[in-house]
Amino acid sequence: MNARQRIVGERWEKRRFSGQECSDLDFAECSFHRCSFIECTFTNVRFKNCYLGFGSKYERCVLKRCSLTGKYSAFSEGSFVDCDFQDFVLRSASMDARFVRCRFTGRWQAVFLYGEGSPLGETVFDDVDLSGTEMRNVMFYGADVGSVVLPSTSVRVFSNPNGAFSAAITRVLDSVSEDDRSALRVLGDVDAGRVLDPKIICTDVLDSMLSADGRRVFESVAEEWEADGPGADA
Repeated sequence: MNARQRIVGERWEKRRFSGQECSDLDFAECSFHRCSFIECTFTNVRFKNCYLGFGSKYERCVLKRCSLTGKYSAFSEGSFVDCDFQDFVLRSASMDARFVRCRFTGRWQAVFLYGEGSPLGETVFDDVDLSGTEMRNVMFYGADVGSVVLPSTSVRVFSNPNGAFSAAITRVLDSVSEDDRSALRVLGDVDAGRVLDPKIICTDVLDSMLSADGRRVFESVAEEWEADGPGADA
């Protein structure tokens, strides 16, 4: 068995790769700046605390059984077009990049997706398929998912026209415990300062943040504003 190659602390700038294949590599604390990857294949490559963007572009690339993990990991303003992320593990990383006609399968955990104007970076999706992704503790903060195919089981989508869902959550805050009140303020983006529509919540986040009573109150509000609920077209 060949030993995995480990690359640590490297900064790549303006490197160009076309049609290349790489496998069984571990990148740690590396960053790519204005690099280009065209029709490249990555197999069993692990990126930990790495930044893949900074003006870098990936076109028609395939990533098989790869991972991007670590709280200092990010797609960091990269551009990914027609890329296929197969059995991809994304954990504790930022999705601040542009994805066009991409497909993801695999697992996402503790991932944050921000919308336009966020100081933490914007996630841009254009015709992206996430239906084969298992999501746990993934938080959507205003990211535009209008052209995204979301997973059918691990997330729930709530319409929030003009902040109506957030307002409905606000009206029930006094009926729950202090802990549930704090959780509902987060789940309903009560203090977000701007309207996030739609509001997408992972089911495991609901399970972990709310007590049984808090969950009952949440569901009494959520029924109207869930994607197929009567308030969704308000």
